[in-house]
Amino acid sequence: MKNMKNWCIIVILGLMLGMLSACGGKTSVGKGSTDKPSVLADSYTDSGLTLFEAKDDDLTGPWHLDTYRNDLSNFSSLFAGYAEFGATMEIRSNGQISWYIGAEGGAGTYSVNGSLLTAELTETVDNQPMTTEFDILRDGDEIYLGMHADNGIVFWNWGDDGSTDLSGEDTDKYPGENVVELVNLRGDETTVYKLDDGRYMDRESKIYTYDGVETWTDENGVEWNEIVR
Repeated sequence: MKNMKNWCIIVILGLMLGMLSACGGKTSVGKGSTDKPSVLADSYTDSGLTLFEAKDDDLTGPWHLDTYRNDLSNFSSLFAGYAEFGATMEIRSNGQISWYIGAEGGAGTYSVNGSLLTAELTETVDNQPMTTEFDILRDGDEIYLGMHADNGIVFWNWGDDGSTDLSGEDTDKYPGENVVELVNLRGDETTVYKLDDGRYMDRESKIYTYDGVETWTDENGVEWNEIVR
């Protein structure tokens, strides 16, 4: 009887541990985060999109986050700085690409192999190498990219989002591109992002004032100019 009692206790404990494990499991989302459930799609198969073997010319231009297939209301919990900086991506005909979602992302070069775009980037925040892969997709005549994120797919839609034209120039009353890479006379480089009031901000929350022509002046009075790649 004693052995039978001990066996029953072991079985009950095992069941309790299994229930606790099922309830307390955590899913990795975003960069370095393990305490929030994913809100990204697991794949593109349920998105109404199909793989598409594109040419470089099909992809050149600005991109924006797909407001239909992404749950943008939860992106702030996935990508640090998303609420402040938003997201942007640009693919250029010279083989260069840059993408940013909040404080994540970088700039570099890309290659296309069938329906897969591979970007070899340098991260903006820590200057470390980073590889990002995108499925090239389409829905009718519309082209999309399904970016392989840490815990799912981020969908990008080709074209402007209503605030920029295909050259990346802002169409509202404030001049200048939405995202600009700058350099000063000392050789320091930074990336700045346009705010709603026409000023710019870098990832350290430093403010820059643009003269509408070629010079950005930071809050310390240092002048910066756009980097010509």
